[in-house]
Amino acid sequence: MRAAVPLLERAPASSLLAFACVVLAFAPEAWLAHLAYERGAIFKGEVWRLWTCHLVHFSVAQAVTDALVLLSMGALAEPVVGTRRLLLAFILGGPFISLGLLASAPAMLEYRGASGIAMMAAVLAAAVMWRESSAWKVLVVALASVFAAKTLAEAGGGLSASAVLPEFARVAWQSHVLGALSGVSILALARWRSAGPLRL
Repeated sequence: MRAAVPLLERAPASSLLAFACVVLAFAPEAWLAHLAYERGAIFKGEVWRLWTCHLVHFSVAQAVTDALVLLSMGALAEPVVGTRRLLLAFILGGPFISLGLLASAPAMLEYRGASGIAMMAAVLAAAVMWRESSAWKVLVVALASVFAAKTLAEAGGGLSASAVLPEFARVAWQSHVLGALSGVSILALARWRSAGPLRL
């Protein structure tokens, strides 16, 4: 419990979002169905789904996995980026990913998961690590290479299933790419200073 307090102080936005993912994993399916990305429902005007779909999941295992990635990446990025700026990134990045899915994945009728916004946080964390030392740069390049290879395999159908997803669900690699693009876009708009925090 003591370890959770410093983490909440260090990355409150990331902690609360990760906590929300886990809590909602135990919500009734009827609730989750009203929060998930559903292509037809969004076109009918249920625009809140553009945001809420990133907080609901198909299984508890998926929710915990996404929450851990989101929390770990957020804990790296949030102290440097700032809580308000990171929250703004989530608020803008969430619908960017969802709208990207509407445009790029017409066959995807439903989507649930925080992996897209977690990937956005990972890009911001990578930018923070890149500034630290040459050793961190090597790690960032290695992880980026793994991500690229994994995404290509998923896009080709080789890794479309996942142990944390039910049998009817498949890995939404498009959301990972869109999440990464969200992070890159945020960095492109950021104002860097030679000494000081990352400014969004």
